[in-house]
Amino acid sequence: MKKRYKVLDFQGELKDAFGKPEGCGIWFIWGNSGNGKSSFVVQLCKELLRFGKILYNSLEEGSSLTLQNAFKEFDTEETKRRLLIINEDIKSIEERLSKKRSPDFVVIDSFQYSQMTYESYVPFKEKFTNKLIIFVSHADGSGELVPAMVKSWESEVETAIVNQMTSEGNLGVDTTNPNDKGVKCFIDYKQKVVSTGKLVVSLQVKPYGYAKYIDVKLGFITINQ
Repeated sequence: MKKRYKVLDFQGELKDAFGKPEGCGIWFIWGNSGNGKSSFVVQLCKELLRFGKILYNSLEEGSSLTLQNAFKEFDTEETKRRLLIINEDIKSIEERLSKKRSPDFVVIDSFQYSQMTYESYVPFKEKFTNKLIIFVSHADGSGELVPAMVKSWESEVETAIVNQMTSEGNLGVDTTNPNDKGVKCFIDYKQKVVSTGKLVVSLQVKPYGYAKYIDVKLGFITINQ
């Protein structure tokens, strides 16, 4: 039986940018202070409210009031039922999301203030695969990425490639080696993404029938509109 996916039929600018994304998984919104992260998150939440309930965990001091003011123009009874702004630790969020009729979407602002490590992030995201979890992350003064966040990206990329290529029989795996997945992803967290506008991702892929990995470099650039 073919797996069915819940998609978000965005409208306007969000549709132009993202099309119809899947309604579950992990998103990261990352950038320097003053880059417009908060404005974008508010815009995104207003659109997500069309599809379900949102739990917005605002961990930074004073930001809860800012968010409430930002959502004031949408201060309707329907919004109050669908949007909950809180300030809680990750354990409390897990308890909330484990309940029946829990929110469909979760915003954690910010990744740094959540104090999550890669080791705590993995079981958290795997526990709630039916939710769309959005992490807001701040770039530090150097413009470098957050190591735990980068590690999660590497894992997501590897998992996506393994699932796709394995299902089609295109990935070579050494069955005698439990650590061999047939693909390796590396992202240098010390890249100056903010100043260069570029993100370089290094992949090693071992196609079916090959004994060695093939090196692949992927490059992404930011676009200012």
